[in-house]
Amino acid sequence: MKETEVTVRLPAADIAWLDRYRRKYGLRGRGEVLRVAFNLLQDRMLEEEYRAAGEEWQASEDGALWDQTRGDGLGAVRRQPLDRQREG
Repeated sequence: MKETEVTVRLPAADIAWLDRYRRKYGLRGRGEVLRVAFNLLQDRMLEEEYRAAGEEWQASEDGALWDQTRGDGLGAVRRQPLDRQREG
């Protein structure tokens, strides 16, 4: 991964918090703390996008059709463990 150096100005309290987090979790530096934060923000954004897509799909005709067949799936059938299926 190509890295780019960036200078960021933050309040002293934020820097102190970054340093405490870094020490607590054994991270190598402030940059690694920021990467953790970025990953969490990206995950949150992805969750929001999936939620919105799911709501959009659920409101569509396909969503209504799915509701009619939801109980027909594997969850509707009680399965026995594989070893019992082989015995019988």
